[in-house]
Amino acid sequence: MTKFFTSFKDGLQDIKLVINDGKAKILVRPLVAAVILCFVIYSYTNVGKREIGKQQAEIATLRAQKEKMSGYQANKDRIVQLEKFFPDVVNKNEWLVTQIIENFDNNNTRYTFTGSQTEEPTNNMIVTSMALNFKIHYAGAVKLMMDFENAKTFTKVQELIFAKDDRDMGSNMFSMKISSAFPKERTGDKKGGGSK
Repeated sequence: MTKFFTSFKDGLQDIKLVINDGKAKILVRPLVAAVILCFVIYSYTNVGKREIGKQQAEIATLRAQKEKMSGYQANKDRIVQLEKFFPDVVNKNEWLVTQIIENFDNNNTRYTFTGSQTEEPTNNMIVTSMALNFKIHYAGAVKLMMDFENAKTFTKVQELIFAKDDRDMGSNMFSMKISSAFPKERTGDKKGGGSK
């Protein structure tokens, strides 16, 4: 390191001697070349830094996209798994009625539909509902509701109203609204287990 400083001092003294002798024109060309060379190196490194900055920003963007895509793929896989619990939209007009009839027949319970099937569309689902009345004891009603709520496909008891039947001891009058949801479009290739 000391050799460098001594060499630098010697170079400065040589420049002073040349200037003092009146031959400063000799130094103009090397000085202009040195300034131009420094400018070229400086601009090249700045361009390089900008390019590196752009590339790093692009890499950061690609990493963010990769994370979003992996999150999207995980969500899509989860939706495909959940879709098998929803019935096919093609059968929406008869599927819920069929489920209600099967569950009531399995529980040896008589029922009366109190209206037609209603539909409420959302962005990507169609929710259908049916209202009905029936008469049964508490234990039978609980088993019936469990059969609907714990079905392999999506059927839910939306409303349940009951009143004591004074004419028949141990029985109660129930009004129930049962609903199901149908995806408008399936994400996955597999169709759901909606049709029994």
